[in-house]
Amino acid sequence: MKTRRRRSEVALVPAFGAVLTPVRWVVLLGMLASLRLPFGREVDLQRGGVLGVIAIYAFAIAALPHLPEHRFTRTIQERLLLAADLAFSAAILLLSGGILSPYFGLLSLALIHATLLLGPRAGLCLAVGAAALVVIGEVLMPGGRGRVHDVSFAVSKLPFLLLIVWAAGRLAHQLREREAALRQSEGRALLLAAEEERVRQEMEAARRVQESLLPTAAPPPAGLAVAAHFQPAREVGGDIYDLIELPDGRLLVAVADVCGKGLPAALLAVAVQQGIRQFAQADPAAILANVNRLLLDRTPDEMFVTAACAVIDPEDGRATVAVAGHPPPLRWDDGQGRLVPLRARGPSLGLMPDWDGVSEPCRLGLGDVLILYTDGVIDAKLGSRERLGEQRLAALLGRTPPLSAQEWIDRVRDILDGCAQCPDDVTVVAVGREAARLAAPVPAVRAAA
Repeated sequence: MKTRRRRSEVALVPAFGAVLTPVRWVVLLGMLASLRLPFGREVDLQRGGVLGVIAIYAFAIAALPHLPEHRFTRTIQERLLLAADLAFSAAILLLSGGILSPYFGLLSLALIHATLLLGPRAGLCLAVGAAALVVIGEVLMPGGRGRVHDVSFAVSKLPFLLLIVWAAGRLAHQLREREAALRQSEGRALLLAAEEERVRQEMEAARRVQESLLPTAAPPPAGLAVAAHFQPAREVGGDIYDLIELPDGRLLVAVADVCGKGLPAALLAVAVQQGIRQFAQADPAAILANVNRLLLDRTPDEMFVTAACAVIDPEDGRATVAVAGHPPPLRWDDGQGRLVPLRARGPSLGLMPDWDGVSEPCRLGLGDVLILYTDGVIDAKLGSRERLGEQRLAALLGRTPPLSAQEWIDRVRDILDGCAQCPDDVTVVAVGREAARLAAPVPAVRAAA
């Protein structure tokens, strides 16, 4: 609605010419009706001549709008109609008493149309010329002292005509300025829309690239079941996870979170993922230490990375976990029926030259599950300010424990769906030792031997 209103305001100048079409016919009908009325002795109304001029003018305004478009443009048609208006006004004034004509207002209407169509300067020139012709006509007419009064009355009309034209010129100027400003704003809006579409397409391409870097579907090592959930807050995010089968058959599970969101965080996340693959080995603490050294020269001062790595032996469930400024992984102890947060701690990556974190050993029994997640999970908002938090997450997950790794992921997703909002990227990986559900393919990539 706002756009339509603005467009209608800007279109007043050409619209005035369109409005004149029915106005012209109303004026002609009114003049025909007024010819039967007495106008007084001072007005010398030549009704026969007026009828002739009306007939010629009616033919002109009926024919000019229908001129062939391939020969006469819209602008030419408007100017021909304007010429007809001016000629008609002059002829009627001449045939109906000059300055004392009851149709003197037609001249003002024609001058307003000329000003809106041709501009203020042309309108003023036409107004001065029309007033001069009226005065000259009154001077040349015979009549003695009465004519002197008419001449002075005609001269007094000059400021009135100029004022009308000046007001119409100001209106036309303001409307043209608004039209130019609107066109500029529309042009900028089109440029912005094109730029937004370009950025959207680039971000969509970046999202597909980031998804392609995540682990592809492959059977997990025998004895383990893996499930994962990845949800960036924007088109691309700063979270990554990876699943790498080491040459000795053990599974490396890594989750990392780059401080920040959007494309800069996604670019750094790719470097982190490539570093984890480059330094993949049996000791997760050594992996994180090497990635830390890799990031020192590549990470801006205001950015850092948190990560958690686990190396799991599928045969006996022995695992080693290392954490770098990351939420502690959760281990579901099926024998005791409870979730236990692991105690591995270490500073974030990319902040200091020497990363001094250590690995924590643990063991996954049959039915046990190891859950690694980013802080986007615990930062989910239950209300306007209240966070989900680690303790509430563990309580909700352990209330009715699922059976498989995928069911643990589904439980986390159900919890997040019940939150008011998830302002950060969300990544969750669950690795479980299951006896009867190991044939299903799960995401994994194999490290080069």
